[in-house]
Formats: sequence, structure tokens, C-alpha cells
Amino acid sequence: SAHRKTSSSTAEELKDRLRKQASETRKKEREIKLLKREIDDLRTDLETKTHELTAIQIQSETANADAAKTILIHQRQIQRVQDKEKRSQEDRESMAQEWREK
Repeated sequence: SAHRKTSSSTAEELKDRLRKQASETRKKEREIKLLKREIDDLRTDLETKTHELTAIQIQSETANADAAKTILIHQRQIQRVQDKEKRSQEDRESMAQEWREK
């Protein structure tokens, strides 16, 4: 009789342990599901930020190219003005030379 009680209480303990393990397993599965969702959100956020960064880099390269073009145009304009001033100076010097020779 005592032996039978021990075996039935052991069966109850086993059932209890299995219930606890099942409960723990479900809890862990919920945690995993939440973490997976969080990972998906982070991945989406990363992709969005990567696209934004690429767009900014393209804008930056375009702005740099435009700035380089503008600098080149200004340098050419400055060069033209300097060349004109130089010719004008040379013309004045040659006129002064002609006057001195007269």
C-alpha cells in the first residue's frame, strides 16, 4: 500500500514538472516571438536608414560636382578678366612707348 502511494505521488510530481516545463516553454516561445519581431523592426529600420544615407550621399556628390563646376566657371571668368587687364596694361605700355619715341 505504501509503495503504491509513493508511485502515484511520483506520477503527480512528474505531471507537475511537465506542466511547469510546458509553461516555461510557452513563455520562452513568446519571448522568442517578441525578439524576432524586434529584430524584424530593427532590420526594417536599418534598411530605411541605409536608403536615406544613400540618398544623402548622392545629394552630397551632386552638390560637390555643382560646386566644382561653379568654381571652374569662376576661375575661367577671373582668368578672362586678368587676361583682359594684362592686354590693356600691355596696350598702355606700348602706347606710352610710342609716345616716348615721337
